Amino acid sequence: MTRTMKLFIALFLATLGAAACVGTGKNAPTPQAATYVRVENQSWLDVDVFAVYGGTRRRLGTVTGNSTQRLVIPTSVVGIGRALAFMADPVGSSRTGTTISEIYVTPGQELTLTIPPGLGR
Repeated sequence: MTRTMKLFIALFLATLGAAACVGTGKNAPTPQAATYVRVENQSWLDVDVFAVYGGTRRRLGTVTGNSTQRLVIPTSVVGIGRALAFMADPVGSSRTGTTISEIYVTPGQELTLTIPPGLGR
């Protein structure tokens, strides 16, 4: 076996050994509980739902007209707790989306958001 091959194998085994040690034991990161928003769309229009925070908005998903859907709020958006506003933007309408005032959201929480019937008018 050549010296280069021995060096390659040694580096490969060292990399495997290091990867096996990451994320185990008492120092492993604890997974964050999922956070949800339950959207009840009473409007006849489909809506895109966004989480708005710090001048940024993040799309959570689409809820079809006259239906209810449970959307996941990504852990990167919630962080360790953050004030979020939610925006419901009608799909295919020239109307601007409706923003709901900010509320404080913590990991693992489930919120309910109701979109009124007259959203697209």
